[in-house]
Amino acid sequence: MLKDLQHDNIVRYIFADVTEDKKSIEILLEFVPNGSVKSLLEKHKKLPENVVRIYTKQILDGLSYLHSRGIIHRDLKCANILVDTGTTIKLTDFGSSKKLIESECNEDFEVSKSLKGSPFWMAPEVILC
Repeated sequence: MLKDLQHDNIVRYIFADVTEDKKSIEILLEFVPNGSVKSLLEKHKKLPENVVRIYTKQILDGLSYLHSRGIIHRDLKCANILVDTGTTIKLTDFGSSKKLIESECNEDFEVSKSLKGSPFWMAPEVILC
């Protein structure tokens, strides 16, 4: 799924290959040098409001792009938001993501039936479903 995504706020897929023993897949992604928002928060304890504003807009832009393609991330947290050398962020870690098929895109589909992600970062109403 990641190889078909092209957006400024989504980490770029470069290449994938199956290992010789056929037991795993190696995936090469774009290098994002400043680590995650989690590591920035651990280092600086807090971020300036203007930086939070910039990051939030880009997170929403990336999510809007994913949702327009029927993809739900399902594990969005600070550790899965990378920061490049400027102020651009990149959403990463699509291991829990799901591409909804057309029949799931109606109001009767319960996303909770396929719950994935990190419970500590989920909205309470999702966990309680």
